[in-house]
Amino acid sequence: MRLAKVMMLLSVVLAFGAVTLLARVCPVTGQLATDSYFADVDGKRVYFSCELARKDFLAGPEQYLEKLNIVSNAKKKAQEICPVSNEAINRSIWADYNGKRVYLHCKPAQTKFLKNPEVYYNKLIEGNIALENTPALDLRFVVASEGAGLAN
Repeated sequence: MRLAKVMMLLSVVLAFGAVTLLARVCPVTGQLATDSYFADVDGKRVYFSCELARKDFLAGPEQYLEKLNIVSNAKKKAQEICPVSNEAINRSIWADYNGKRVYLHCKPAQTKFLKNPEVYYNKLIEGNIALENTPALDLRFVVASEGAGLAN
């Protein structure tokens, strides 16, 4: 039934020559969601078809979060084990990938992680491990190397 609705929407969009398709489906009703009704959950915006659906979601979001592939960081485990060596992490050895900071056990594990980060990152995500966001770059502490060509 939902597939039929999505296909119908796609045919309408293609018929009118739209460049992008941003079809959102309400996790409560399964109907097309609008920009008018939304809630923010763990940094992700969830859209709804109506205010009643939004209220139902907020009253018991757990039943819908798995459907949306959103798992609260409060339910995730802190990273304690290196995804490469399966040893305890050393918080002074890390790599940033996909906007997240991954802590590693040792420099050889860091080197191996950097050669194929997606494999090890996915291992953490699938293990329901909460990863820290990559810290924002503080430009006050960036020092340009000689010959960097900075304009005055």
